Amino acid sequence: MTDVNGVALMLSDTAASFSSTTITRAGWTGASSIVHVSGGGTEISDLTIKVCQPTLSAGIALYDASTTIDGLSINDCGAVGLYAAEGTFATITDATIREPLGVGVVATGGATLSIASTTLEGSMIGLDANTAEVTGAGLSITGNMYGVSDGGQASITIHQSTISGNDTGVSAQSAASVIDMSENYWGSPNGPTLPGQPAGTNGDSVGSNVLVSPYLTADPTLP
Repeated sequence: MTDVNGVALMLSDTAASFSSTTITRAGWTGASSIVHVSGGGTEISDLTIKVCQPTLSAGIALYDASTTIDGLSINDCGAVGLYAAEGTFATITDATIREPLGVGVVATGGATLSIASTTLEGSMIGLDANTAEVTGAGLSITGNMYGVSDGGQASITIHQSTISGNDTGVSAQSAASVIDMSENYWGSPNGPTLPGQPAGTNGDSVGSNVLVSPYLTADPTLP
């Protein structure tokens, strides 16, 4: 399936798979997302969603879903590129998500996300986690207002990734969260700019309660 213009897909309590699909200028009045998955086991590969209706809440919404995504591009598709909630378990590989007026990825409500080889760029927030668990490796989180944001009671573990060129690298809002951002590159061989240091001292800034040591001195995502 390819070039599906203006179509939304809803999957509920069923195992399904689809691949090599492009959805453009999608969404109708009252729709909350382009791809909505609840329950079941869904496999998605080589999916592109772009230029959606501005009233949409998300390009992809996962609710209590078991989902594997390999090959994903979301560009300018509502408030959130990918939204995962209500006990969702999802594995995301080889994705590029850009939401100029919103959030690239939101994990909340007990969701568990494993993200690899993915670019989160050009959004208000690249990744936002709240009462959720997120692990990541091989990520490029660049050019966002906030690269990573902790909304509260989150577990975020990201290694071997690049967080650079964001207005704020990691915003930590809750002491109850566990945020391990060690073994990452921050846009400077001297690591991130730590709390209390003047802006621009080193690489992207991080909030308190964020583990950053040891840090990488070069971009691990480059060949």
